Amino acid sequence: MKLEIDIELRQGAFLLSARVASDARTLGLFGPSGSGKTSLLEVLAGWRTPDRGRLAVDGTTWFDAAARVEVPASRRRVGYVPQDLLLFPHWTVEQNLRGGSPRPGPGRDEAALRRAIEVLELEPFLARRPRDLSGGERQRVALARALSSGPSILLLDEPLAALDMALRRRLLSYLARVREAFDVPLVVVSHDPTEILALCEECVRLEAGRVVEHGPARRVLLAAARGAGTFENILRGRVVAGRGTQVELAPGVELAVAEGGLGGGEDVLVALRAEDVLVATGELPGISARNVLAADVTDVRLEGENAWVEVRIAPGVFATALLTPAAVSDLGLSSGRRVRLVVKAQSCRVLARSTAR
Repeated sequence: MKLEIDIELRQGAFLLSARVASDARTLGLFGPSGSGKTSLLEVLAGWRTPDRGRLAVDGTTWFDAAARVEVPASRRRVGYVPQDLLLFPHWTVEQNLRGGSPRPGPGRDEAALRRAIEVLELEPFLARRPRDLSGGERQRVALARALSSGPSILLLDEPLAALDMALRRRLLSYLARVREAFDVPLVVVSHDPTEILALCEECVRLEAGRVVEHGPARRVLLAAARGAGTFENILRGRVVAGRGTQVELAPGVELAVAEGGLGGGEDVLVALRAEDVLVATGELPGISARNVLAADVTDVRLEGENAWVEVRIAPGVFATALLTPAAVSDLGLSSGRRVRLVVKAQSCRVLARSTAR
């Protein structure tokens, strides 16, 4: 996806001024409530018209104030999943997916619909009505409905915000499956950095209607986390066949997790809080922690009472440890220092099982 945004939109006293150029297939819009995330998503969908500027997707201009170009929402081929889902309560799940008709409605693609039902595991629910579904199941229906239109881009507005933690984890697994199973660019709005890290390659951080940072999701969200004093690493790996509690992060690098019931060869996302990562430079003669991983320090940043230590575990595999400045000084940590990371298996939370079906 090539996304080009340079717009201004005024809503009363609030001004959204956004300039973004991205080639990422998955893009996150991150920021606190009222920062303009949903407004920017609605500009992309064609639900709001900017006061000035230009918007283009994959070389096609959707809006250009100077040239008086505005492609209506109905012609943008956008799959949109809003926070309130907008399911028809008196229709069955299948009717909601098909627009009320036993056959695909206008803009519906039968192959895409069947694939969405399969990936999101909706077959058992097709005859039910939305009121008979859980919050996560309703979210899956809304997602399948958006995918069945054969969209050129999929927009998700806070897809997990209304769910409890258990349902968030389940739905995040389905979102990860969708990302792998469908060749559709994805834009996700969220105020939860873990969701953005799990789903997106790049991130745009908004504050008070303005873009304050844009780049690789980990870099952008780690910078934001330093101000908040907390960060959750997201590690991608594959369950080792025959050893369902071992996740291979890279060739020869395994991470033990406490969760059982994982299938060999299954792709998973593992969450690990920065404060749960211990750093050692000396011998570890006897230790109860299941994970001791060799790593190289790539960056150390001291901010007040916190020390953020970035390490490289393997090519493309990075983690952050949250220490104290005193610990950094005592250990002599600096860029290039060889260390070992000590992590309990119980601290490694399987966040999502992302295998596409």
